[in-house]
Amino acid sequence: MSENLKYEPAKIEKKWQEIWSKNGEFEPKDDYSLPKKYILSMFPYPSGRIHMGHVRNYTIGDALARYYRKRGYNVLHPIGFDSFGMPAENAAIKHKIHPKIWTYENIDYMRGELETLGLSFSKKREFATSDPLYTKFEQEFFIKMYEKGLVYRKSAVVNWCEYDQTVLANEQVEDGCCWRCGNAVIQRELPGYYLKITDYAQELLDDLKRLEGKWPSQVLTMQENWIGKSFGLEFKFELDEESKQILEGGEQMEGFEVFTTRPDTIYGVSYAALAPEHKIVKRLLDGGKLEADKAERIRKILNQSPRERQASEKDGLFLGINVLHPLTGEKVPVWVANFVLADYGSGAVMAVPAHDER
Repeated sequence: MSENLKYEPAKIEKKWQEIWSKNGEFEPKDDYSLPKKYILSMFPYPSGRIHMGHVRNYTIGDALARYYRKRGYNVLHPIGFDSFGMPAENAAIKHKIHPKIWTYENIDYMRGELETLGLSFSKKREFATSDPLYTKFEQEFFIKMYEKGLVYRKSAVVNWCEYDQTVLANEQVEDGCCWRCGNAVIQRELPGYYLKITDYAQELLDDLKRLEGKWPSQVLTMQENWIGKSFGLEFKFELDEESKQILEGGEQMEGFEVFTTRPDTIYGVSYAALAPEHKIVKRLLDGGKLEADKAERIRKILNQSPRERQASEKDGLFLGINVLHPLTGEKVPVWVANFVLADYGSGAVMAVPAHDER
């Protein structure tokens, strides 16, 4: 092969990347008469080096950006780094280094990797979500949502690694252990802040109709299920006197609320079931009101992630307490079950013999 035709990537690519950078080839133009195109790829977590998943994702976006530039569009194709959160902090813990140092060193390295690939990102519009300028506005959004009543505080059960003293995402729990240190993961109740997206459930559902025929039907169904708006009735099961005596101490417990989408079946209730995290179950466990084998079974369920529970065989046991049927006054036994979700409704359900396989 002729020396003139020989492809030398280290030399050729470096040359053109320097020219692109010097001329600002990938910056949006000031010519407002041009049609505009905004192409945004997801921001990478700067918790390590880039991998082939990043390369695949960003080359697709880059191909689009280059295509529209050639078509005469004024293209804004920015990049940023999703650096404010658990992945960055967990990586810093693993490497025993301050998260700010670890994160920004990774950003510098990752930026260099993306440039070496020749990706046509704007350099003047780059930021990291841990930058003070960005977090300033994030905090302002949070305050405004709080003032509008869209932020509330509640406790929820999370994956907890006692050794690393940190919360873990479900994906970071491997065979019941922390992916980083191998320590057994437990389910722990911790307070946190939540956004009241339920206020927008109907608006979100209505707007999904505008995507019919444009999005795959299975994706729309997934979105509907994620929004999770249900219509039904909420009512209260009162504890009988004997059960109130069993649960005495601390906060007075009179009963619990349940939600049902089939209020017409209330007469058929045969038992009620609580999530393992329910405050009544916690009172029974903490007060030593259950036999040792029952307590052990419940704690085993508590230490399973939601994903593990879904994959497990349906399990439950009688708690030794009863509630009164709101219409007949008859006693209804109360169980704890691994299929009852703490964060759906009140964490309690009524059970009616029918077609529910659970």
